[in-house]
Amino acid sequence: MVPASQYFPVEPERIQRGWQPDDAVVLLGTNLDDWRTIAAPQSRNHQRTKELLDRLTREQPNAIVTRYYKARWRMLLGDVEGARP
Repeated sequence: MVPASQYFPVEPERIQRGWQPDDAVVLLGTNLDDWRTIAAPQSRNHQRTKELLDRLTREQPNAIVTRYYKARWRMLLGDVEGARP
């Protein structure tokens, strides 16, 4: 058995190098498309979701997936009319 302490703490540079461009897409799918988020919005860390959405917006500003998750974010906050465009 290998103790987990052998791998921690993880340096911020190493974490940044491990980030892939589509990681935000996958994580936002869990945070915004999951039925549990719709049924129980308090079950998610909305600050983290917003950070992921901001990151996706910086990395893929014109992508359809960015527009989609921006609309889902607005819907989660109750702004259905703002999400329509």
